[in-house]
Amino acid sequence: MKYRIITFSIIAVALLSLLESNGKRSRSSFAQKLDRHWLNFCIANASGKIKDSAVTLVTIDDEYESTLPDDQLTRIDYAVILANIGKFQSPSVAVIPSLQWEKEDSLNQNILANQCLKLPALTLGAVVENSPQTNPSKKVSYPALTQVKGDTSEIDSFTRTISYPEKGTLSKSLVAFTQIDLRDQKNESGNLSLPLVARHGDDILPSFVLAALTQYEGLKLEDISLQLPPAVSHPQILIADRYQIPIDKKGRMKVYQESSMESPLYQSISATHLTLAHSDSPHVKELQQDLESQFQSLSKHLVVVGLDKKHDRHITLSDGKKISLAQLITRSIATIQSGRFIEQWPLAWRWLSFAAIFALAAKLYSLRRRLVFFWGGLSAFFYFSIFVMIFNSQLKWTSPFTAMILFATLILIGLILPATSGSTTADKKTS
Repeated sequence: MKYRIITFSIIAVALLSLLESNGKRSRSSFAQKLDRHWLNFCIANASGKIKDSAVTLVTIDDEYESTLPDDQLTRIDYAVILANIGKFQSPSVAVIPSLQWEKEDSLNQNILANQCLKLPALTLGAVVENSPQTNPSKKVSYPALTQVKGDTSEIDSFTRTISYPEKGTLSKSLVAFTQIDLRDQKNESGNLSLPLVARHGDDILPSFVLAALTQYEGLKLEDISLQLPPAVSHPQILIADRYQIPIDKKGRMKVYQESSMESPLYQSISATHLTLAHSDSPHVKELQQDLESQFQSLSKHLVVVGLDKKHDRHITLSDGKKISLAQLITRSIATIQSGRFIEQWPLAWRWLSFAAIFALAAKLYSLRRRLVFFWGGLSAFFYFSIFVMIFNSQLKWTSPFTAMILFATLILIGLILPATSGSTTADKKTS
C-alpha cells in the first residue's frame, strides 16, 4: 500500500501541475472535444432545465453591399432588409442600430416607416451614455417598469440619449437602450456583463433585451418584475411566468460564456442571403438547402438585426474571441430563452474534487489488484454522477479531463503494484 500511494502521489501531483497550470487556449484538441461532449451529456440530463433558444440573428456583415459607395447604411438598406424579413412572416423583429440619420429625406423616410408598420412587432434600439451633459440631451421618452421591489440605488444610470430612432419608425415600435456607453462592461466579479435595466431620472427602464423578449412573447412591460435586495436575497428579473433571470445589484446580467460551448446557441444568417429563399434561379438551389434551417427559424423566432462587420467586433470574450454588440445581445437573449445560465465550478470546488480522488486512492490501495480495478471503476462512476447532479441543481460544470486522467492513473498503479511489498507472489496468484 505504501508504494502504491507514494507512486500515485508523485505521478498525480506531476499531472495536476501539468494539466491545471495550462489555460484553456493551450488545452489539447482531445480535451476540448471531451469537454464539449461532457457538457452536451450534462445538458441532455438536465431534467428539462435547458431548452432550445428561439432567436435568429440577421447580420449586416462585410459581405453586405450598401446602396452608397462609402458603405454607410441608408434608410433604403434597412427598408430592404426589413422587407426581406417580412416575407418570412417573422413574429417579432428587433433592430439594434438606431434608425436615425442626419440628413432629411422625406421619400426614403416614408419607405422605411412603411416597412416598419408592416411588421407585427418591432423593437428599436437607442444609443445612450452616462456622462456630464455638455450638450443638451435629445428630448425623448422611454417606457418605464412599474413592478420594482428593493433598493435601486445601485442600478446603472444614463444621462444622455445619443441616437434615437426617427419619428416615422415609432408608430408600432418599442424603443429601448441597447447598452450604456462610458460604463465598464465587467461586473463585480470581473465577468463580462450587459445591463438589463437602467435608471433614467426617477424611472427604471428595461433594456433592449427585455423589450425584445416581451414583444416576442406578446407580453407588456407591466409583466416584467425587477426584484432586488432587501426585498429578495438574490437579485432577479421575472418576465411573467416565462423567464427568471439572475442579475447583480446594478441590474446587469453576466454573459454566460459557457452556454454556447457545446453547440451554436442561436441561428444566424447574413442579410445578403435573405433573398436566396425567394429566388427561382437554379444556381442558388444548393445554397437554399444549406440555409434551410435558418430560413425556417425566421418564420417562428425573434429576429434580431445587427451590425456584424469586422470593425464592429470590439467585445472580447474570455477565450480571446471578439464579438459585436449584435452578437452579445443575441447571445444574451438566447441564454435567457434557453435557461443556459451555465457557469464553471469555483476553483475551490475543483481542487476539493481532486483531493477526494487522493483520499479514495489511500483507501483503495489497501485492497488487492482486482478489487482496486472493480472499486476504482465503480467509484469513478459515482464520482462523475455527482458532477451531473451538481449541474442539474446549480447549472455549474467542470472539465472531466483531469479527473479522468487521475482515475486512470489510480487504477493502473493499483493493477501494476501489489498492496504490500511482501505480498507480490500471493497477489499475483489471486489476480
